[in-house]
Amino acid sequence: MRVVAALFAALALAAPAFAAPPVWAVRSPTATIYLFGTIHLMTPNAAWRSPALDEAYAKSSTVWFETDVNGLQSGDAAKDLVLQYGLDPDHPLSSKVDATHLAALKSALAPLNLPEAGLERMQPWIVSLMLLTLPMQQAGFDPKSGADVQLGSEAAADHKTIRFFETPEQQAHVFADMPQAAQVQMLDQSIDEHAKTGAEIKAMEAAWLAGDLNRLGPLMIGQMKTQYPAFYESLLLRRNHAWAETLAAELTGHDVELVNVGALHMAGPDGLPALLKARGFRVTRLQ
Repeated sequence: MRVVAALFAALALAAPAFAAPPVWAVRSPTATIYLFGTIHLMTPNAAWRSPALDEAYAKSSTVWFETDVNGLQSGDAAKDLVLQYGLDPDHPLSSKVDATHLAALKSALAPLNLPEAGLERMQPWIVSLMLLTLPMQQAGFDPKSGADVQLGSEAAADHKTIRFFETPEQQAHVFADMPQAAQVQMLDQSIDEHAKTGAEIKAMEAAWLAGDLNRLGPLMIGQMKTQYPAFYESLLLRRNHAWAETLAAELTGHDVELVNVGALHMAGPDGLPALLKARGFRVTRLQ
């Protein structure tokens, strides 16, 4: 996850080209799709709504999300996915991670009071995600405050049509199907990047709120593509192209729709705005 952290850290240093989180309008002769690049965890009082986003939401009869995040937060769905795809009892985690990283990992996860036997059974990808979210939650970030969660609840209350690009199981496969070597590399980088201060993490959120993804996003995506190609292909490339095909089909209709997916899916030549522009649609950055 180092490249994700690097992306937002770089954004935090940039002078904002836009003063709000990123929104695009994609238009065909008969339809409009708005693209909103979200973040999945936020501080509860972050001011991320804007007139442009509110207008896009009001005009849209259909609202898209990566997956049913609200559904995952209720019941045992997330736990069931971890049990099915996040465990490897026959190959202990300590046999995959070097001693230095393993010691640092145990220290970082100490606040969770995980039994060592439980940690040993986990796949590297699920441990990496735990390690990524832990310091964010310690800094006051809350999954229930994420933009997609809030918009999902609002769309349900407003009786809009809600659609998802992926099932939660498909999302689990994005990580679980990565080769073990790529999973271990992902975990090693997460361990190396774990020591973030609360101020650094909140600066990432501030960068997103400033909306300056357009200038530095492509640079960081290029770094991921070069240094971590398996992770890049799993996390972004295949999914972005699949989503772009789905949205291109939607643009042959007559609806107005709002798409809410992680901001990293919007950046660079393989981001959704670029892919839809390459398919001949008119793409305009609104904020």
